Amino acid sequence: MKKKWWFFGGCLALIALLGGGFAWSQSRPNTISHPARHNRVQSQDAESTAVKPVKAKPWIKLKQPLKLPILMYHSISSGNQLRVPKTQFASEMAYLKQHHYRTLTTAEAIRALSTNSIPQKKVVWITLDDAYKDNLTNGLSALKKYNLHATINVITGFTHKSNHLTLAEMKRMKATGHVDFASHTVQHLNLDELTAAQQKRELVKSKQWLDTHLDQETRMLCYPAGRANATTRRLAKQSGYTLALTTQEGVATLKQGRYNLSRLRVVPGMSTATFASLVDVTNQ
Repeated sequence: MKKKWWFFGGCLALIALLGGGFAWSQSRPNTISHPARHNRVQSQDAESTAVKPVKAKPWIKLKQPLKLPILMYHSISSGNQLRVPKTQFASEMAYLKQHHYRTLTTAEAIRALSTNSIPQKKVVWITLDDAYKDNLTNGLSALKKYNLHATINVITGFTHKSNHLTLAEMKRMKATGHVDFASHTVQHLNLDELTAAQQKRELVKSKQWLDTHLDQETRMLCYPAGRANATTRRLAKQSGYTLALTTQEGVATLKQGRYNLSRLRVVPGMSTATFASLVDVTNQ
């Protein structure tokens, strides 16, 4: 009799044990990893922490014709009226930065003049003629320091001369993102004194050199000494240039014509006040 009760009690205990285990497994949180759900959660976390790209601000459409200050520099050194000392250049770049000027690339300048719009209220286009080596040694550091941009107009036939930039140096400068390059012809001759065929060679060959060696589409021409005539302007357009710069003094406007744009000469010894008035188109 005792054996029967013992056997019956054991069976009840076993049933209770199994029942409790089943209930515990049902109430226990599910710890099994589900790949789809896990990936979805990870994706949601990534989306919530990812840095979203900054949307570019739309350009400002102007109600009045654009007045674009185009600064004209040459050598960044001392010696004559075409040479601006390194300290002065750095001071002028600091002024542009401190007063919140946007320094345009060639592409941006073309866009601004073509659409009569600008990326912000205060803009300026910095150009340096002839591609002197000191544009690298004395000028680039200021552009980098103040996060500004400049366009260098290259005499492509002078890249072997000791005081001019080599191709390798141009590539180094372009890679910084602070400089782009445009044409200043092949031999820096007075174009208005050449035949049409000679002019065309100067324009076409310099563009081809820049396009090939700097892997770009050169769209801007700067006339040597600002010298050009009607033939020059016609050939500039035929050769694939969108704009051309002169040495005529003044703020650039499309009223002058795309191939006859004025610039503002920066001279050595210029005071900060004079420089400020130069770039302030509200006074023009």
